[in-house]
Amino acid sequence: MVVSGYFARAERKKKNNIKKFNIMALCYHCGKNGSQHRRNVTTGGSNGTYYGKSISFSSRTYNGLRTLCENCAFRHDKGIITSGIIGRWIIVAILSYIIIRYKF
Repeated sequence: MVVSGYFARAERKKKNNIKKFNIMALCYHCGKNGSQHRRNVTTGGSNGTYYGKSISFSSRTYNGLRTLCENCAFRHDKGIITSGIIGRWIIVAILSYIIIRYKF
């Protein structure tokens, strides 16, 4: 069955629109095409000061799920692991100091 006229133009337009918007995801950090790893990354932040009867400060960090390439996802995961290890070592050091200082 051969389609001609209005319906043929509509089919061609539909195929062209699909081709036009068929792009791969870009990496949030480096902009590399073809990214496929989804990570919860820091997307921004804000600081504020309120001057009323007393001065108060606020700080906020914004996080969001973003697409990263393989290298950026590896670096992001490595940073999370490293910060967790450093945090644990700090806690161990503080507890050791308390135990030695007060001789429990």
